[in-house]
Parts: sequence; C-alpha cells; structure tokens
Amino acid sequence: MAPGRPARFNAWAETLTDHPEAPPPVLDQFCQNLYAAGFTYCCDRDFVKTVKTPCVVLAGNDEAHPYPISEELSKLLPNCECVKEWKTGAALEAAKAKVKQFWAKHTPTA
Repeated sequence: MAPGRPARFNAWAETLTDHPEAPPPVLDQFCQNLYAAGFTYCCDRDFVKTVKTPCVVLAGNDEAHPYPISEELSKLLPNCECVKEWKTGAALEAAKAKVKQFWAKHTPTA
C-alpha cells in the first residue's frame, strides 16, 4: 500500500467525532499497527507461516483485499483452504457450503 493513511481509513476515522478516546495520534498508531506489516493486517509473512490453526481464506478482489495477497496467504498458511470465487450466484452458494464443512470439520465436539 502507498505510504500514509488509506482514504478508506480516513473516511472511517472521520465518523469517530463522538469518540474522544480516538484523537488523531491514537488513530495514526492504530493505522500503523494495521498496515505496517506490509502483508496482511497486523502480521507479516514469517508469522503467517507459523499459524497452526486451521484457516479458510475467502479470496479478495479489491484494493483493500487484493487477490494476489489472498493467493499468497493461502499458500503460506500451513493448514489452509482457499475459496477463490465466492461473492455471487452459484459461487456464493458453493462457498457457503464449503465454509460450513470447514467449521464442521474444525469445531471440537463436547
């Protein structure tokens, strides 16, 4: 991402007018914490490689969630399933089923 705060972050921050606990320095640090890793929010590639928790990635396709990052993330995560198409129509229905199967497989029983 380009240096500085993304426009969508600034747009969100402008809605916080009734939150005195979120002055500009706090928002600047929050933005830095989110984006400084340079890969996914709050983590870098080395960390992602160590995640042992099963994961499912729903691939992105916009500025905030670029497809190449989704693809790389799904390759780096040791125990990951990737859903490449999921936003509309038959792909959405198939993705819903896949996510339900993922949760069923990875949710402990009592």
